[in-house]
Amino acid sequence: MRRLKGMFPVIVILLVILLLFGAYNLFRFPAAFRNLSDESLPAEQVSALRAELAAREDKKILVAYFSYSGTTKAVAEALVNQTGGDLFEIAPSQPYANPYTQGNMEIRRGDRPELRDQVENMEEYDIVFVGYPKMEQGYICV
Repeated sequence: MRRLKGMFPVIVILLVILLLFGAYNLFRFPAAFRNLSDESLPAEQVSALRAELAAREDKKILVAYFSYSGTTKAVAEALVNQTGGDLFEIAPSQPYANPYTQGNMEIRRGDRPELRDQVENMEEYDIVFVGYPKMEQGYICV
């Protein structure tokens, strides 16, 4: 019985450590804990669409990106250099003091901040690439 009483504080401390670790991960990687629906096209439709767009000679391309560290911006600029597309920065109307923390808080709350600018002639573009930071990497999606 005494042995069980001596193990109780150890068990409590381990549980507290596990809870703190879980809370930290929830704060650090909020998107990983959200149930995001995947509304992507099936692979065969993507291939058909890519072939159709590649066949066009007068393609108008937009590369839109959001970057808080500069990584995604560099990828977007490289893509513009390769494609000759237009570059558009997605930025909030009020600049973030700490982009990483504020961005994570918005994700958790489901906020959609007002944007500084908008693409005026979106319907003119045949291809739109959207780049955004995810975890520690920049991602570009078509």
